[in-house]
Amino acid sequence: MTIQFSKHCYIYIFCVLAFFYNTTKMEAQSSTIYELQNQNYGADRTHFYDLAFKLHPTIYFQGITQKTLDANKPPLKINLNGATALKHLSATNYDASHVELVYISLNTPQDLNANLDLSYITKFKNLKYIFIKCCFKTNLADIERFIKVKPDTNIRIFYKIEIPS
Repeated sequence: MTIQFSKHCYIYIFCVLAFFYNTTKMEAQSSTIYELQNQNYGADRTHFYDLAFKLHPTIYFQGITQKTLDANKPPLKINLNGATALKHLSATNYDASHVELVYISLNTPQDLNANLDLSYITKFKNLKYIFIKCCFKTNLADIERFIKVKPDTNIRIFYKIEIPS
């Protein structure tokens, strides 16, 4: 009986430790949003989080497909899924004058080779934030090489690494 109790005790301890390990690992993969610190911005991220994670009029691009959420209002967000969708930033078939956030999902490390240069795109009159979600391991230097903005810009650039399970 003592041997059986010990086996059950070890199994229970193992299960509890495995649970805490997996919970910690999931939080580490999805909780941190980093900001490129090119200029001295305020610490307030409230408006950024509101735009990034709540529903607003949005244009979605995936490859050559374009979809619009709440087409009766000017879009506040543009969501680009994958490097092939980046070409839509310079397209003229939508109104970008009210867009405040460009949300970019990069699916592979090769997507970073697309090099996003916003310094020549002038149609984003109200652009405040760029949010890059990487579904792979990357670092600050890779993100800085990937995106270029005008040196005197007030655009805040955020990125997050979110590796799918």
